[in-house]
Amino acid sequence: MKLTNDMLNTNLRTNNTVAISLSYKKSGERESIKRALIEIKEDLGNDFLLHIKPNCGPQAGGLIDAMIEISSNISLSDYLKVLKDGVEYFVAYKILWEGLKKVFKRMQLVEETTEFWDYANVSIRFDDCDIIIYGYEKIFKSIIPSIFNILLANQHIICASTMGVPYEIHIPIQKDEETGEFLKEDCPDYSGIESYKIYWGIVYNYGYDRMVFDVRNEKLLPDYWS
Repeated sequence: MKLTNDMLNTNLRTNNTVAISLSYKKSGERESIKRALIEIKEDLGNDFLLHIKPNCGPQAGGLIDAMIEISSNISLSDYLKVLKDGVEYFVAYKILWEGLKKVFKRMQLVEETTEFWDYANVSIRFDDCDIIIYGYEKIFKSIIPSIFNILLANQHIICASTMGVPYEIHIPIQKDEETGEFLKEDCPDYSGIESYKIYWGIVYNYGYDRMVFDVRNEKLLPDYWS
């Protein structure tokens, strides 16, 4: 097949440092949702590896319950360095930095302008660590900035422990006050944004070791969670 100029230009525009996968419940596809999905395709489809697909999961409450994965070819520690020092010190990551900012901004706009939009989870996948954030309506607008601010302030605790860099970070988890057990919290929106700033589940050593990060007291707890 002969490549046309349009094909070549499209390839040059593609940001292959960021990939986005979005799955949503087809039964929640109202007009506002359809419009938002079209806008996501139009805004991000030409510049990123973008995959959008409905699923047949059961619908509750008339919400979309989207599952989004954003993958990038940068380590978490390097991304935090860019956040801290600015992209001018890490020119090699300029395209990736601008790409992630564009994706986050687009999703913030979706959250602000689209009725009945929420999440089952949002995963941000770095080379060495996946951050999995569970359901809420404003994850990109309200939660993600807070999470990275907490990571910046506590990187020396979370990423520099004897365990090394986390394999996964699950946000949030919840403590059962009766049993003292820590459990993954899939639906934390009953208590709003603050529920994301209490306990995180940290996975080390490819899933073999688990610890709890006490966000308010800024310390790792040697507690197992499930």
